[in-house]
Amino acid sequence: ICTRGASYIEVIALGVRDMAPYNYEHIKEPKVRFDLPGIEENFNFTTRSSRTPRGRDANFLEKNIMVVQLPDNPAYAPMLSIRAYDRRLGGLKTVLVGATSISLSSKLPWNSEGYVPPQYQLFDHAGAVDQVE
Repeated sequence: ICTRGASYIEVIALGVRDMAPYNYEHIKEPKVRFDLPGIEENFNFTTRSSRTPRGRDANFLEKNIMVVQLPDNPAYAPMLSIRAYDRRLGGLKTVLVGATSISLSSKLPWNSEGYVPPQYQLFDHAGAVDQVE
C-alpha cells in the first residue's frame, strides 16, 4: 500500500454528554481511549478520568496530535476506534461502557470523491446529523 508520507490526525476530546447508566450503575469517572490500529505501530492515547462537573457529563478538554502514515488510496484508510471506560470501586475496576469507530476515508483531503471538510456537519443533541449548505 502506497503511503502519502507523514500525516497528522488531531483529536480534541472535549468531554462526554448524557452517558446512560451501565449495568444499573451511574457513570462515575469516565475516560476515553482513542486507537488507530492497522498501521505499522498502533497509535493510541487515553484521556484522564474526569468527574467534573459530574460523571455522565464529564469534561476532558484534551488535545492530541498523532503523526501517522496514511494510504494514498482512501479504500485502505484505517478506522479511528473510540472506547469509553468508567472507573468503578474507587478505581479498582475499569469497565468498557461504550465503543464506536470513525472511518478516516472521508477525512482525507486527497479523497476527491468522498472528502467531507471539517465542520461541514452539524450535530444536534438528539444525534441527528444535518449537512451545512
